[in-house]
Amino acid sequence: MSQLDEELVFAIKYHRAPQQGVPAGSGSSYLCNMAPGDTVDALGPFEEFYVDQDTKAPIVVIGAGSGMAPLRGIIKELLLANNSKQEIHFYFGARHEEDLLYQEEFFALSQRFDNFRFTPVLSQAGPDWLGATGYAQQVLFNNMNKEALLAAHYYMCGPKAMMDETIATLVNMGVDKNVIHFDSFNSA
Repeated sequence: MSQLDEELVFAIKYHRAPQQGVPAGSGSSYLCNMAPGDTVDALGPFEEFYVDQDTKAPIVVIGAGSGMAPLRGIIKELLLANNSKQEIHFYFGARHEEDLLYQEEFFALSQRFDNFRFTPVLSQAGPDWLGATGYAQQVLFNNMNKEALLAAHYYMCGPKAMMDETIATLVNMGVDKNVIHFDSFNSA
């Protein structure tokens, strides 16, 4: 829990059973079936996915789906706790507009902080969507030039395919692997 929060907030994506005979996500099933007032004992965090406080380089944050959870913490730490002045670009992908967690919060942060840019991206946009479409990593590569991409540090969390593609593209461009940070909840 950061110094900014007085309570823990979870972003949980409920995973139904993908087919008959295959169990649903055990953690999301348990948590989504809790009643108001139920308590949970938790340990952690155990990962080593956090902001490099020493860098002054521009930061690019890329995520999709429930990858929002750790990325939101990183952005809040940079902007609210550390009052960071470096450029921070956040590309977040979802299928539909209702899947864009914390959209209003990020637009408010982009109004409050001149150095923060939020770009929501929808892969299955409805007819009224006026924002970016496709995949977050594709929009990133279409919107930032190579010089800016080479100068940045990266933080990402989301589906394995998105992260694999993004990391491979960055490394092929010449981005140092040491400035690419990610949290993979898809594999051990």
